[in-house]
Amino acid sequence: MQMTTMLIVFSGKGEQIGHAEGFVSSAADGIVLEIDVPGIPGAELSAPCKKARFETVVMARNNRTVEAGRVLFPEIESYLDVVTPDTGLVVGVEDGKEIGSIMWHIRGGGGIFAGAKGVVTGNFIGYPDGTFVDHQIYRVIKS
Repeated sequence: MQMTTMLIVFSGKGEQIGHAEGFVSSAADGIVLEIDVPGIPGAELSAPCKKARFETVVMARNNRTVEAGRVLFPEIESYLDVVTPDTGLVVGVEDGKEIGSIMWHIRGGGGIFAGAKGVVTGNFIGYPDGTFVDHQIYRVIKS
């Protein structure tokens, strides 16, 4: 078993899909960070490339979200397919901003991530104009 842990910081925008209230198309570009943590086995963060992009569809209702889509790694011609097994949480804060968290399950992938499984946890801040910043931790497992 091979496990890869990545931290990706995304910046993007969500836009309502037509007249479907609560359905949002979300896209973001990200930077994959690499961090070496001396003295703590398994704590390092790897970066198989420098850039990533995600494209998802989100259903948001009553401060909860459900999401599915794809995370693309164009530099290495690879991707991960993701879906939420449970709802994410969104909390309103000051000035129309929202903070939230979500967990995705990795359902497969392509390129270097062919046959991958794993989890992604994300914490985000959303702004009234639909833009957001999302910090995501990936645990990608390949047999």
